[in-house]
Amino acid sequence: MQESRQRPPRSDSHLADSATRQLATSLNNLGLLLASSQALEEAESAYGESIDLLRNFEGPTGGAATSDDPEIGHQLAAVLSNLAGLLVQRSPERSVNLVREAIAKQSSILESDPTNTRLASQAISTLNTLGAAQLADGQLAEAVSTFRQSIRMTDKFLARWPDQTTHVRDQVVAHNQLGLTLAKMGELSESEKSFVSALRFSHDLTLHFPSDAEVQSMHGNVLNN
Repeated sequence: MQESRQRPPRSDSHLADSATRQLATSLNNLGLLLASSQALEEAESAYGESIDLLRNFEGPTGGAATSDDPEIGHQLAAVLSNLAGLLVQRSPERSVNLVREAIAKQSSILESDPTNTRLASQAISTLNTLGAAQLADGQLAEAVSTFRQSIRMTDKFLARWPDQTTHVRDQVVAHNQLGLTLAKMGELSESEKSFVSALRFSHDLTLHFPSDAEVQSMHGNVLNN
């Protein structure tokens, strides 16, 4: 027989909700730290715990959080994308499934909040993760389509917010990955065009951030291709 528990009073409920979200955030941040230290299994576990908390989250109206709760949806999509990125090489098929769930949540929120620049950037990054997972899974045509979709979205956001250098980084990643995918398909002429585009955006970044080690490394990787 299952125990029936009454919801706590509203003030206590809000405290519990806040604590749950903070714990989910801490677990996600722990996952990021572990992933950067190459503790991949531990990072996967931390992300998984965070996802479980958010999927089972009870908001102020009770019941599991759904896509109509944009704050929880946004947070859950971010953790799903992080886990998907971790699994791109280790389990590409699972990575594809996770990232598709993240994209669905981000797209839904963007429809109601199209000026959210932070979420727009995260959505593009998530698309690039999907393309990378498809590439790792041998879905080359699908990866090409995804990277091109990412490029179209980033073009649109750059037209609206030309000073957002994050979108320039997104263009470098998408064009570079598209070039690698096209090269694997034997489409060398199209591949070269993508690498040239990646190099152009990468060069712009180096002008904005001449002392940024990550930017310089990204530029070097594009040059090597």
